[in-house]
Amino acid sequence: MSDKKPIAVLISEIGQHPASLAWRQIDGGQYIPQVIEVLQQREKSAIYRLRERTPGGWAIIAKHCLSETGQLERAIYEEILPFLPVSALHYYGCLENSRSDMWIFLEDAGNRRFSATDESHRILAACWLGTLHRSGQQTRAADILPECGPSYYFGLMRRGRENIIQGLANPIMTPENIGLLRSILVQMDALESNWEQLLNDCQSFPQTLVHGDFRPKNIHIQQNVTGNQLYVIDWETAGWGIPAVDLAPSRGLSISAQVDMPIYLSIAREFWKTLDMPTLQFFVRVGCLFRRLTAIYWASLGLSYQWIEKPIQSMYIYQNELAQRMTAVFGRSS
Repeated sequence: MSDKKPIAVLISEIGQHPASLAWRQIDGGQYIPQVIEVLQQREKSAIYRLRERTPGGWAIIAKHCLSETGQLERAIYEEILPFLPVSALHYYGCLENSRSDMWIFLEDAGNRRFSATDESHRILAACWLGTLHRSGQQTRAADILPECGPSYYFGLMRRGRENIIQGLANPIMTPENIGLLRSILVQMDALESNWEQLLNDCQSFPQTLVHGDFRPKNIHIQQNVTGNQLYVIDWETAGWGIPAVDLAPSRGLSISAQVDMPIYLSIAREFWKTLDMPTLQFFVRVGCLFRRLTAIYWASLGLSYQWIEKPIQSMYIYQNELAQRMTAVFGRSS
C-alpha cells in the first residue's frame, strides 16, 4: 500500500515556509529543502515532507502539533525507543514554538505501508510488536507515559456516551439517527454492567509499552540490502497498559490479529510465561472491543455540529461492530 498523494507540492519561497524555518534551527543549514510536500493539514496540526528536488534524495518529515501530544512523542523518541531492540526512524529533534505548539523532525518512512494480507508483513509485524512488548517492560515507559489499560477505555466509553447524549439534542437529528444513537447507549449500558467481569479477565494480562494505534496507516515497510524493515510512526496515543489493542485490527468485523499469531506467541511467552493460544485469541478480542470504543468516542465528537452525516455513517458501522465484539468477549451483545 502506498501513501496518499500530497495535498499540495510547494516549490517557491520554500525558505520562508514555517516548516523550513523550523528545520533550519534544528539542522543549521546542512540540508536545505527544495520542495515541500503537504501531507496533512488540519486546524491544529500539519505534516510536511521536506526534500530535494531530485526524487530519491534525502527527505525529512516535519510534524507540527500541539505540545500536549508532541511532548509525549518527544519522550518516546528521546527516552524510550533508543533503548529498545526494535527498528525505529531516525529522530532529528524537536523545536518548541511556544507553550502550545511544537515541531518534530523525523526520517521519512517512505511510501510502502503494511498490509495485513501479506504474510511476510504479518511475520515482520509479529516480531517487531512482540519485541516491543517484551522489551518495553525494561524501559521508563511506566513512569513517563499515561495509563492505557482497561480504565482508560472505560473513560473513553463514558465520555463518548456523554457526547452521544448531547448529540441527541441536536435539532438536525432525524428519528432514525436518534434511534441509532439510543441503541449505542443501550450497548454501552450493557458493557458497563459487564465491565467488572472484563476487569477480572484482564487481571492476568501483563502491562508494558503500548503503541495504541498500531494499524496499516502508521506502519511502514522499507526494503534494504538485508531485507524488509518495519517502522512505526505516530506515537501520540502511546501509553502503559495491556497490549491488546496493538494486536487487534482497527477496522471491519474481523477479530483476528493483524500479525502472525504463532510467532508473536513465541516471543510473548518470554514475558508472559503462562500464555497459550486460546488466551492470546481472547486477548485480541478484548483489543477489538477497546478499539471500537475508541472509534465511537472520536465519532461522537462531531454529533453536536451542523454537519453530522459523516459521524452518523460511522456510528452505523460501529454499532454493528460493537455488538459483534461484545458477543466475542462476553458471549452476548447485551
